[in-house]
Amino acid sequence: MAQTPVGKVYFSQFMNSFKSYASIRLFYIFGNDDYQKNKIIELLKDNYTQPETRDFDAVTLYGDSCQGSEIIEHLETLPFMAPLKFLLIKDFDNLKKHEKNLLEDYCQNPLKSSVLVMVAEKVDNRTTLLKLLNAKGVVVECKKPYNSANLLRWLDNELRTRNLKMDKTSRDFLVNNVELSFQAIEQELEKLHLYTHGSNTYTLSDVETTLGAFRENNIYDLQNALGDKNIIRSLTVLQNMIAAEDTGVGVMLVAMLTRYFLILWKVLIYKQNSYTNQEIKQNHLNEVFYSFREDYVRAAEKYSTDQIKQIFSHLLQADTDLKSININDITLFLLIYKICRI
Repeated sequence: MAQTPVGKVYFSQFMNSFKSYASIRLFYIFGNDDYQKNKIIELLKDNYTQPETRDFDAVTLYGDSCQGSEIIEHLETLPFMAPLKFLLIKDFDNLKKHEKNLLEDYCQNPLKSSVLVMVAEKVDNRTTLLKLLNAKGVVVECKKPYNSANLLRWLDNELRTRNLKMDKTSRDFLVNNVELSFQAIEQELEKLHLYTHGSNTYTLSDVETTLGAFRENNIYDLQNALGDKNIIRSLTVLQNMIAAEDTGVGVMLVAMLTRYFLILWKVLIYKQNSYTNQEIKQNHLNEVFYSFREDYVRAAEKYSTDQIKQIFSHLLQADTDLKSININDITLFLLIYKICRI
């Protein structure tokens, strides 16, 4: 029987071999990359909690406002409805030293019925607590990328995990033309997913189009502004998008907004059938990358199904106008105005 790995690992190692940590109950996540830390938190919640029991058996505390005795009490309380008690402590650096010391005895022999996740900026391996966590749990370092080679390794791993295809020229072009950020390159993958209508193959032309069309402000900025029904911000983003694109963004933008409102409509249908927001995000938005699902669910609260039906009519009219008459800018501004004022 293979021995369960413990000790320090990097983000990619942890994500790629997560199943081997199934019996671990102590996780210390640290580093300067919030995107990676949030991805790990999502993964742990998905695997150690269930949507229907999170209100009872998943607890989040903050280091600057909790005490060591409170943490121990939560950990030693048996789960009410779920197989495991899940305790997440954010800003663990801010927990006072004497409060951290109270955790040392617990970490000597952690309960199998509780999962403890600590999230911090830094790590001090000289402390007794960290020595125990390295011996009994997993310590995951999350580092921001420091060059395009880091982004390329991340991209190659994501493409493999998601069963996507992109040739070397396209990959090199992408990583050398985005912000040096894992979150930024994931947003570019989502844009490619939208633009290609869910294709599993991305060409250099696809990458050039999605990068070029939305450099200053992107489709997510516009979607978020529309999701808030913020007409001033929506029109400002649209203006920046048009100014940044020499060949026009019209038909492509309408297609992507149509997909966006289709997803909002889908969320509303699930809500009308008594699905919770958590259930919708967890199980029913597979066409959206997980880290963006919350944005869609939140935006759906601003619209009704009747309003989205009206928006579909506006989108159809805009698509027809863009393909038949040469007034792209006016058509797009009018479309955004109608959506925000609906």
